[in-house]
Amino acid sequence: MATLRIDTPGFIPPPSAGWSRRHGWWATARWRAPWILAALLLPPALALLLAARVPPMHEAEMLLRLDAPQAALAEAALLREQAPRVTDASAGPPRMEILAEGRVLRLVLPHPDARAATAQVEALVRAWLAAREAFWSDAEATRLAARLAALEEELRTTAARLGALDLAQEAAAAIAHRQRLAERLDALAAERAAAMGRLAAAEAALAAQPGRVLGAIERSNAPLVEEPRTLLTRLLAERARMRAQYQRDAPMLTELEARIADARRALSQASSQRVETSREERNPLLDGLAGQAFDARITRDALVQEIAETSRLRAEAEARAAALLAALEPGRERAALAARLAARPVQQAAPVGVPEAASLRPGTTHPGPAWVAAGAGAGLALALLLGALLTRWRTVFLHPAEAERGTGLAGLGAMPARGGAGTPPAIASLAVQLLDSAPPGHAQMVQFLGTATEDGRDAAARALAVELARGHGLSVALIDLDGDGRRHLATLGDPAQPPIPSPEGVFAHATGVPRLWVTYQRREAALMTPHALETGVLHMADRLRTAFDVCVLIGGAGMDHYARRRLSVLVDGNILVVGRGRTRAPAAREMIGQVQAGGGRFFGLFWTEGARAA
Repeated sequence: MATLRIDTPGFIPPPSAGWSRRHGWWATARWRAPWILAALLLPPALALLLAARVPPMHEAEMLLRLDAPQAALAEAALLREQAPRVTDASAGPPRMEILAEGRVLRLVLPHPDARAATAQVEALVRAWLAAREAFWSDAEATRLAARLAALEEELRTTAARLGALDLAQEAAAAIAHRQRLAERLDALAAERAAAMGRLAAAEAALAAQPGRVLGAIERSNAPLVEEPRTLLTRLLAERARMRAQYQRDAPMLTELEARIADARRALSQASSQRVETSREERNPLLDGLAGQAFDARITRDALVQEIAETSRLRAEAEARAAALLAALEPGRERAALAARLAARPVQQAAPVGVPEAASLRPGTTHPGPAWVAAGAGAGLALALLLGALLTRWRTVFLHPAEAERGTGLAGLGAMPARGGAGTPPAIASLAVQLLDSAPPGHAQMVQFLGTATEDGRDAAARALAVELARGHGLSVALIDLDGDGRRHLATLGDPAQPPIPSPEGVFAHATGVPRLWVTYQRREAALMTPHALETGVLHMADRLRTAFDVCVLIGGAGMDHYARRRLSVLVDGNILVVGRGRTRAPAAREMIGQVQAGGGRFFGLFWTEGARAA
């Protein structure tokens, strides 16, 4: 386990940091050694027990001479058919070996009793000779011929019913036709999809087009002044007429003068304006898009009908192909019977040579070695499979490098389960790292966190406190927030001794180690009580920093409430204690995420070799 400095920024172990899947398998195998050993030894032990129940077998054999080598397989099959009638339950299955290119047939029968083995081999050969003679008798030939005639009649009836001259050729043609129809269905489905795509695109484009569009715009330089000029001329003539009849200050003339002024302004405005005329017409794209949608709809409907008809034809082709294939089965039986009847003259004319007595092979055979070898192979495979499954399902850490890779924290050291006399080297190294990383004149507060019970947090924190007090002469306060200080005083001092106030007024128990104090009073428990406000916690932390050079805290096994998360931010840094076989990876990653999300800092992880979890 590589030990890094506490102030190493952004340390994230690379994926190949001393750990691999092979290392995980070996760690799991050592961790679950009894299980792996049981899986390895159980199959061969069972095979050995089964082999002990099987007696050794004697093997009797006879060599049978055949004058028709081409019928060796048929003779062996006929010989095997007679075995259940002449052998007892203790005998093993008979073995037939064809030698000398089919001219010699060796019969081997295993049996626990040597005399029974030879007697049953001879009885088996006699039964074979009798069955051979009965098999090739005239009555058997007549039966086979009748069966052959019935099969031929069945084939003719089936061919007539199906309208096929040659069943084999018709079956091949039906299968080919079925395949062509299947390919045609696939092509039609693709064409239908394309037609539906074209129809959807045409309908979408048609819906997006407006009904009317701008057809033309006409502009003219001649102003529209005819109407204003006519109105002005009429008003001027009316004014001349009224002046001749009324006085100049008459109200009618005053009103008429105002209308003349308005007409002149309208004429002036019309003279400065130009004429612009726009004309709308029906969108010319609508006809083309509507035609495309209509064509696509017709094509789609036609393809749907063609697919339905092709599916019907395919179903008929599949039914015909299945009927023709079923009709071929009697043809195969007919060919086999014809071959047997054709070989009958040869079998009748081919004598066999049989020795007078069976011989007994020297020694005995036993399946025990083969069974034990198979059991050993099965045990090895089972052990490998069990190791792989345990590795896949395992969630606890078994090696410091695995913990570094799984948590993303730097390794600060590893403490063995049972150390020798003196301070463990990892604890001494951790103490030096803490003091080197502390600013001058600043009292360090470090908290040991963990996620499992009995993961070694208390032992690691106590060893660090002893090393800081004894090896570096610092005043150290050991604050156990996961329990109380009695378990530490049982090791370091007398629990019955009353607490003594430090020079700054913090009550703590003195221990057998000079300058090492253990606190477990309720006043110190205010550091993480859910009811304490932040001001009170900060005041208590300042008092502890004033009273001691280093404060070593033992935190709880979770961040289940705000006070714990607040304390993880208040201290100078946290150290995650990972116990071998006890700390689970999901819980450790969850605690790291909760602390870092609240702004807390992790110095790294500290590995402990504790008792293994069941």
